[in-house]
Amino acid sequence: MEFIMSKEIKELSNPGVISRQLLNPDNSKSTRVTITEVHLAKGKE
Repeated sequence: MEFIMSKEIKELSNPGVISRQLLNPDNSKSTRVTITEVHLAKGKE
């Protein structure tokens, strides 16, 4: 199991959309996996 510190999580945003790259090759030993959490404001796609 690998623990990723919150300061190592990249957060990207556009109007009405926030995405957080929880796991990616920059903050993990995994070179082939990216896990992203996406939050959409009401009415956004």
